[in-house]
Amino acid sequence: MRNEKDNRELNMYSNSIKKALDECADIRILNPKTGETHEEKGLVIYNSKAEKLVALGNECLSFDGTNPDLKLVAPIVRGEIIDYVCTEQLFSWMYHKYVCKKHLFIKKSVLICVDEPVSPINIRAYEDAIILAGGGNFKDVQFMGASVTQRSDSMTWDECIEKALENRKDTGCVLRVTKNNPSGYARSFYQEYLDSCKRWNVVPEEKDY
Repeated sequence: MRNEKDNRELNMYSNSIKKALDECADIRILNPKTGETHEEKGLVIYNSKAEKLVALGNECLSFDGTNPDLKLVAPIVRGEIIDYVCTEQLFSWMYHKYVCKKHLFIKKSVLICVDEPVSPINIRAYEDAIILAGGGNFKDVQFMGASVTQRSDSMTWDECIEKALENRKDTGCVLRVTKNNPSGYARSFYQEYLDSCKRWNVVPEEKDY
């Protein structure tokens, strides 16, 4: 039987996993040459003892938190890069797994679309991470997203991407950072609000809208 300490630790791991799943992105990668799109969870598992990543993307969904040396990490939280190194390794793994396994003699352009508004610093971080992830295969980055792209309500991000590909025939890869279940982001924001209220000793407001 589990004792009280075991139950507290189990609950802590469970909450940590739920938090990572709520705030992580869903990352889609498109190969314009084949038209194939693949998707991976924006998660990595870090082994603190070995000091290396042991799982990336959908492989992380089996994480149960029972090994104290392993930590589930969401390197992109609600669209913002919070762990640059893990983000670059995740992008690199996806690019070389789904799009290109070799060095290209003719460099291509890469398009990245981030659905959520992000800061100018994060835009630069995305650009630098994807250039490194390409291993020298990209000549430039096209950035698209809520922070920089004007689009009508009737136009989806997929349609924006399709239009961009028509204008840039040299695009060799498209990465889209999105969220299939936006309620996860909402829970994450709300929990952050509650945590802030607790830290500042403020009573959370309850309003009827």
